[in-house]
Amino acid sequence: MIALISAVIFCFLTAASAQNCIRSRDGQFTDNAGAYVFTWSVQSNSQYVDCNVSVNTAANLWVAVGFSEDRDMPDTDVIIGANDGTNQFVQDRWNGASRTAGPSLDPMQNIMNISTMRDGNRLTISFTRPIVSPDTSGRDENLDVCRYVLWAFGGTTTFVNGDVTALGGHSDKGTFQNQLCLCTSGASVGAVVSLAMIIAAVLLAAGGTTNALVSNCTCKGNLSMGTYFVSWMIRDNNRSLVDFNVSVNTGADTWVAVGFSEDRFMPITDVAIGADNGTYSFVEDRWNNATRPAGPIYDTEQNFIDTSTSRYNDMLTISFTRPIDSPDDTQDLDLTQCRYVLWAYGGNVGMFPSMMSDEAASSLTRHTMRGVFSEQLCLCPANETCPDATPATPATSPTPATSPTAGTEAPTS
Repeated sequence: MIALISAVIFCFLTAASAQNCIRSRDGQFTDNAGAYVFTWSVQSNSQYVDCNVSVNTAANLWVAVGFSEDRDMPDTDVIIGANDGTNQFVQDRWNGASRTAGPSLDPMQNIMNISTMRDGNRLTISFTRPIVSPDTSGRDENLDVCRYVLWAFGGTTTFVNGDVTALGGHSDKGTFQNQLCLCTSGASVGAVVSLAMIIAAVLLAAGGTTNALVSNCTCKGNLSMGTYFVSWMIRDNNRSLVDFNVSVNTGADTWVAVGFSEDRFMPITDVAIGADNGTYSFVEDRWNNATRPAGPIYDTEQNFIDTSTSRYNDMLTISFTRPIDSPDDTQDLDLTQCRYVLWAYGGNVGMFPSMMSDEAASSLTRHTMRGVFSEQLCLCPANETCPDATPATPATSPTPATSPTAGTEAPTS
C-alpha cells in the first residue's frame, strides 16, 4: 500500500513540477571554445544541486566556478579545485568586494560529495551545495534566485604536505551570457488538492485508511559537508538509543564536534565533541548555553555510552550512543523531535583528560571550520514505521551500559 501511494505521489508531483516550473532543473553552460563545461542537476528534494566543472588544463592548475549577482568578480561565491595526480582539493571560497588577491577560504564549507578526476589534460571537479545556504555571513550566494555564472581556470596550485598553500592568478576567465535560474518549485495548490483526491481514491479502492501514511522520519541515515560526515542509526526496537559516528579529515591534536539545536545557531546547543592524537583520546557530552562565548562547557551529567575514537592517517572518527529522550533536562536536547545538526572541527586540544587526570579536556581552541546542515535530523518514534525497515522478529532491547564517569578515557578502536 505504501509503495503504491509513494509511486502515485512521485509521478504526480514530478508531472506537476514540470508543468508549473519555468526554470531549469538541469542543464549545461560551455564557453565559446568548448574547453570549459559547467553542468548542474537539482536533486529531487529541491534543496541541493549537483555540479560538475571540467576543463582542459595542466596538472598543477586549478579550475573554478563562481555565482554572482552581477558579471563582476567582487562579491562572488566561488568553488575552486585542482588535481595534480597526487594531491587534490575542492573548496568553498569567497571573493569579497576588496579582495584583489583572489578568493579567500570560507570558514563555513557548505559543499559536500566533493571529488576530482583527471583524464590526461581534462580536469573535472564535482560538488553538491545547498540551494539556500545556511551561511548567513554573506559569504555564500543563494541559488533560489537567478545568478550569473563566472568561470576561470589556469592558475597554479601549490601543495605542501597535501594542503593548498598558494593559488596563482587565472590565465583564462569569463562570464556566461545566460544566468543560472534553478527550478525549485513544487506543485501548485490546485495540484496538491488533486493529489489528495488521488491518494484518497487509492486508499478507498484498496480498503485502506489514511493511517497507512507515515511521517518523514528516519531510523538511520547520514549527512555530509566536504570531508565532514555524520551518520546515525536507532539501536533498539524501543527507539530509546541512537548510535552516532562522526568523521572528518583533521590534524592529530584537533577536535571534531556535532551539535543538536532547535535553530541554526550555536547558543543552546547539545554538543558531542572528541579527539584522538594517537596516544590520548576522549568523547564528551557538552552544552553550549546562551551566554557561553568561549565554547561548550563540560556537561556534569555525561549521557553517552559506548564511546570510542579511531584515527586513520588524517581521518578522525568519534562514535557514541546517546538516549533519544535524555534524562538530563538542563544540558541536553531530546531527539524526540526534529533538530538542526551543527558541525564543527579543527580547534586544538591543549590538554587531554588522561594527561593530568582532569575530568574533561581543557584548553580547547576555536574551530577552524563550522556549518549547519540544511536538513533536520528527524528520528522515527516507536509508533512510526522506519522507511527502510524490513519485517523482523521482536528482539530484546540491549541493556544500556553504565554512563562513563568523569575522567574516564574514551576507548580507542
